[in-house]
Amino acid sequence: MDRYGQLVWANGAAQLAVLVLGLGLFAALGALVARGRVSARLTWGLGLGGIVLAALIGALAQASVVDDAFVSFRYVNNLLHGHGLVWNLDERVEGYTNLLWVLLLAALGALTPFELPLLALGLNLLTFGLTLITLARAEARLSPAAWALPLAPLLLAAQSVSLEHATTGLETSLAALIVSLGLALMCTPRPRPLALGCVLILGVFTRPDFALLWAAAGAALTLDTILSSDGAWRERLRAAITVAAPYALSALPYALVLFWRHEYYGDWVPNTYHAKSADLPYWRQGERYALTFLFGTHLWLTLPLGLFALWTALRDAAMRGLGLFVAFALPLHILYVMRVGGDFMYGRFFIVLLPIWMLLLALGVARLSGRWRWAALALTLLTTRGVPIIGPGVERWHITTEGAVYPVTAFWPKVVIEHHNWRAAQSLASLRARGLTPIIATSGIGMVGYYSELPLIDLRGLTDAHTARLPVGRRGKPGHEKWPSHRYLAERGVLLARFNTAHPERWRPMTMVNLGPGVPGEWGFFQYDAALAKQLRAEAPEIRFFDPRSRFDIWFRQSARLTDEELLRDVAFWRFYYLERNPDPTRAAKLDAALAGRGLHLEPDTDGHPYRIKAAPTPSQ
Repeated sequence: MDRYGQLVWANGAAQLAVLVLGLGLFAALGALVARGRVSARLTWGLGLGGIVLAALIGALAQASVVDDAFVSFRYVNNLLHGHGLVWNLDERVEGYTNLLWVLLLAALGALTPFELPLLALGLNLLTFGLTLITLARAEARLSPAAWALPLAPLLLAAQSVSLEHATTGLETSLAALIVSLGLALMCTPRPRPLALGCVLILGVFTRPDFALLWAAAGAALTLDTILSSDGAWRERLRAAITVAAPYALSALPYALVLFWRHEYYGDWVPNTYHAKSADLPYWRQGERYALTFLFGTHLWLTLPLGLFALWTALRDAAMRGLGLFVAFALPLHILYVMRVGGDFMYGRFFIVLLPIWMLLLALGVARLSGRWRWAALALTLLTTRGVPIIGPGVERWHITTEGAVYPVTAFWPKVVIEHHNWRAAQSLASLRARGLTPIIATSGIGMVGYYSELPLIDLRGLTDAHTARLPVGRRGKPGHEKWPSHRYLAERGVLLARFNTAHPERWRPMTMVNLGPGVPGEWGFFQYDAALAKQLRAEAPEIRFFDPRSRFDIWFRQSARLTDEELLRDVAFWRFYYLERNPDPTRAAKLDAALAGRGLHLEPDTDGHPYRIKAAPTPSQ
């Protein structure tokens, strides 16, 4: 709360200026329309066009493509090259949750020559603009003469969190568009159940958790039919069935997808369900996630107005279906997000609720009159801009504004992102272009996986079934709480890894691999491979690394100075890092002799971690 108060104070002048300008604009245009100076329809249309244009320019000015988006791009790329919807070519793991987004990008990729990041940016902007237009249409049906400007799309476009998620390359803006389309259908006098269901089921194809909104809409439509029908309960039930049956029929395509998923991937849910431990409640983190969003957007100020609008909608038979949907959908989705701990991306899981809430606020303002209407308008305008509770490039409470981390600095001839992941990805892609295809391991798999096309093991388990199903120890950043064992990575054949804590601290500098300018010293050999090293020297001399053999000889001459425990730990390192992949009988014999000379024996690891020395060393003779 202290941070929120400081940010409000620091941004108070700008917020006040927005409030004064907004009220002045609405007052001036309203007066012109009331006096017949300009057409209300023309003002509304031009105003909406201006809102959409300004929003798209604002989104483009801070354009980003986050690393997670490139996970989907790699699946799309493999599909376009005939390998199927897979991450690594030799295994089927569903590491994405946005099937519709993936298929749309695949269709665009097949029909156009543009690269996937650019297509995703374009599709993001298109769906964001259509969301604003569709939301204005829904508002016009609810309150056709409330203001000379569409209020709901203005409020949505003015939110900094909306602009941030308008260009991330993720499916978020598509999901928001589907919500807005559903709202527009629900605002018609007699919504058609099958049409509404078919629109909202697209949201489930976009994100599985959208099923809550789909179910809420079906329940609202059915209950509204029961309440609106006359006659006995049997007749009301019959009327409800005539609505619920066609609505439920819209889920049939997704039921087919579930069977396809089980057949193709061997699971009923995406692998991300396991990777993010969605079955385990994480209420404390979910509370932080919800509160940072609620205060960062100033939406807490509008809670009374939103509840008033909901109350009026529920009392009006023409709007009761919409009111019931809001009453079901908002708490269901919010509780779900809080239970799973939210997401590490600020606001991402709440973006789909913003069109609903902004439409509700517009309805609330329209239902008031006189000074109360102007006071309500002023209240809604206070939500514009928001404050950066999670500052750009800062991680706080396991949450970050991910868009600020991956800014786009060029769009053509290819998208360029100012981030070390992008630079590392280009370096690794150049290795593949020269015929080097080592198996790599990293977290932050998106850009590295997409551009390099190398076999890649995800250290966080998003695209790796084994790691995804590991138990969670200490809770932390959602989706970043699991880590595979050294033995598992060795069995998968990992050679290069961005895993700077993989080896004992005293040996880390020797294992590092310099991938080039601008790439942090996080990459290194997970296990040294002499054959790969030879290829690197021949084909990629700009890649710098150490040959461990010369360092081993120096170490062996100095090993007599080590304590027993130090000797055991160093022997464990040399065996795992060097000898497991490089037959070297002479140096292996030296290690055995060093242990035997002190009467020591190194027990093989039993938990997959070779550097955990469990057995106490035998005292030196």
